[in-house]
Amino acid sequence: PILYSTAIDKGYTPATVIKDEPLVFIQGDSLFWKIRNYGLDHSGYIRLRDGLKRSTNVIAAKIIYDIGPREVVKYAKKFGISTPLYPVYSLAVGACEVKPIELISAYTTFPNNGERVNPVFVKRVEDKEGNIIYLNQIERVRVLDEKTSYIMTNLLQSVVEEGTAAGVRWRGYKWTGAGKTGTTDDFKDAWFIGFNKELVTGIWVGFDDNTTLGKGQSGSTAALPAWPYIMKYAVERDAPVNNLGKPIVDGKRLEFSRPEGISTRVISKETGLLPKNQYEETMLEFFITNTEPTLLSDSLRYNFYPTIYRESDADSLVIDLGGRPLNLPRPFPYLDLRGAKVIKDRKLLN
Repeated sequence: PILYSTAIDKGYTPATVIKDEPLVFIQGDSLFWKIRNYGLDHSGYIRLRDGLKRSTNVIAAKIIYDIGPREVVKYAKKFGISTPLYPVYSLAVGACEVKPIELISAYTTFPNNGERVNPVFVKRVEDKEGNIIYLNQIERVRVLDEKTSYIMTNLLQSVVEEGTAAGVRWRGYKWTGAGKTGTTDDFKDAWFIGFNKELVTGIWVGFDDNTTLGKGQSGSTAALPAWPYIMKYAVERDAPVNNLGKPIVDGKRLEFSRPEGISTRVISKETGLLPKNQYEETMLEFFITNTEPTLLSDSLRYNFYPTIYRESDADSLVIDLGGRPLNLPRPFPYLDLRGAKVIKDRKLLN
């Protein structure tokens, strides 16, 4: 979500279309990074909303390549992450470790309209008569514009409604909710951080010695199951009860507030653009005003690719990070989107 928040601030929208495809990074004559999705499959052109709710790693990698890892590190510090983060592309999928308390605190930004709440351990101290003798002042820090925060919150609602965190619903949590699962390599860490308007609850599961949790122990499998029961208890604990002793919860108070400057459009599910005819499959999407798509283009000129890429029979997309040029067995066409031309003479590249 920190990466996606940065992207929204840089002009991306929930409807921005990005191609999910095999992707490798090379540097000099070495394979630098081969990014894989959790399911080892690819979905082709998908909208940013789908990329987030499915935890599609290739989409995250393309985004960080476009906006730059240094910018993401800058945003992470604004979100309150103090542990060292390095500006590497794999940061997009969790290459650096963070403290649970900091990441959970970072998520308070979304339900608080862009303001992060610094965590405290003692709210107040009372004497035996109930008089308050110490009251901890809650500190809020502005991280995001409230419109960006709302779009991100709305995106994270998709994760709960129909994405990797949909399990919270059939486990009994039925009110407004948003959040994100997380799984690291070899199932060493499992995460789920979720929230409503009043409460953020984060769960991390793992071993201190970095031992694997076991095959298949993802965020949705190992971390998420406890969350709906904790949140359900928290929501119902102070609610009034009916004549059968069942809690009566006002679900409205848990809903997220929509600020001014947010608009909606009916878009094509396939293209992310305005539908061209009545037969396209459509959906209602949310946008920051003035970033809405048209019939022909979105805020990023539709079908985003990195600035320079080349096609390959072996890999759909190879991103060259520089260094000594590869001695390829045959010429590969380089596509320079900045000049909208094909460069076929490798001498120009050397």
